[in-house]
Amino acid sequence: NVRAEKFMKHYFLLAREIGHLTRILCARIEAQSLKAQKLVLQEAVEGFPVKSNRLSITNPEIFRKFPAEIVHIFRASQTSGIDIHPDALRHMKPALGTLALHNEEACPLFLEILLDPARAEQTLRRMNEADVLGALIPEFRNIVAHMQYDMYHAFTADEHTLYAVGLMHKLEKGELVQTAPLASELFPKIHS
Repeated sequence: NVRAEKFMKHYFLLAREIGHLTRILCARIEAQSLKAQKLVLQEAVEGFPVKSNRLSITNPEIFRKFPAEIVHIFRASQTSGIDIHPDALRHMKPALGTLALHNEEACPLFLEILLDPARAEQTLRRMNEADVLGALIPEFRNIVAHMQYDMYHAFTADEHTLYAVGLMHKLEKGELVQTAPLASELFPKIHS
């Protein structure tokens, strides 16, 4: 069973990396097709220039110098609905080692992402794909692509966790009244 878990973890990590590379490739193809159209949504969002209709960076060293900017670009993406440019994602990889949740600027931004019901699950998934969640919360690395073999876990532990965050926001917004009536009734009564 341990060998099967290791094999599945390796499989899910490779599948995640292929998904990440596919996203980068698709963004590049899209950027090439948009060059002819010159369509621009906005000039910049929260200090991040919009390049090929994606949030980008002006200085490749920005994430090394200011690690909290890694979380900031994901927050800007969440609030604007504009995806992050593959070049920005590529430049954040080397700076991930300097990012930690105890970072005074990163922590409040991460909490904003987590607590905002608008696209929280999607943003957290993208942060997970870019290895930002593991850099921010080192304990999260242990559950990335971890498969549990029982009747309750159909997904890897990281996917299960992110899905749970999405469900909590749906409960908060009252979208699960039909499927979870008791939880929907009790949720607004939670104070903290």
